[in-house]
Amino acid sequence: MTQEIATIPVQEQALAKVAYDEAIDAEKLLKAEQAPDKEKLLVIARDIESIRFPQMKSSVGIKTAGDAAELLIKVTDYIKQQAGNL
Repeated sequence: MTQEIATIPVQEQALAKVAYDEAIDAEKLLKAEQAPDKEKLLVIARDIESIRFPQMKSSVGIKTAGDAAELLIKVTDYIKQQAGNL
């Protein structure tokens, strides 16, 4: 009877380890399933970053291109941030 009492914590530890391992496996599976979307989003961000604006001559063109470039930076930052959550 003394041996049975002594083995209870070991059994509980074993069950806890199994539960932990299953949780880790489920997390890894979820990350693996989401990885393709993450990669696709990062490709979109890189494509946006590669956009080059032609040199503008008018003040309106220069301002518009500059504003658009700033907005695209915000868009790529947002995409990267969201991709990091996947």
